[in-house]
Amino acid sequence: MQQAFPSHMENTNYTVTVNVNMLDKISLKIVVSVHFVLTVFAYMHPFLQPVYCYMNTIILLTGLWAIATPDSKDSVLMFVVFHAVSILMDIILLGVYYDDGKKGVGCPDSDYCGRFRFSAAMAIINLLLKPVTLVVLGLEFRKRGGEYSMPGFPGMPPATQGYENIDHSIPTNQQVESAQSPSSLDRPYIPQ
Repeated sequence: MQQAFPSHMENTNYTVTVNVNMLDKISLKIVVSVHFVLTVFAYMHPFLQPVYCYMNTIILLTGLWAIATPDSKDSVLMFVVFHAVSILMDIILLGVYYDDGKKGVGCPDSDYCGRFRFSAAMAIINLLLKPVTLVVLGLEFRKRGGEYSMPGFPGMPPATQGYENIDHSIPTNQQVESAQSPSSLDRPYIPQ
């Protein structure tokens, strides 16, 4: 009986090394590029109305802003917020306009039905990729120094409590109870 693999290859472990720094540099470019292509394909048949085009154009411009300013966490935060809102908007737009678009082209008897189905499929794929994109954008936001926490949710760090002066440490209860007033406070200042 012949073996499928030669005996010297049976216990060989193959590892693939991915340069994480390289992925960090191109992750936003890939996100914006993929969503651009899917948005263009989704708008090949305009059943989603111009609002879909306007919304995704603003999101893509925000993504380009995040690429152009690699040190700004505000640009990535705006990209995250717009992207999160667009998930809800895409669901609403697809739900409202899908049947109207299907009836408008006369599916399944019309020649335009294929273009409509392709356009709708690209809009749905774009919608399904947006939660994955949000994870990538959240990691990019954190990498740029942004912090996000939701107090009350398990696994999230607690929110910070006000302003802490870094020049002076905050005294503990024991230090406050044993503190002595400085001698200069005992006698008032009298200008001469």
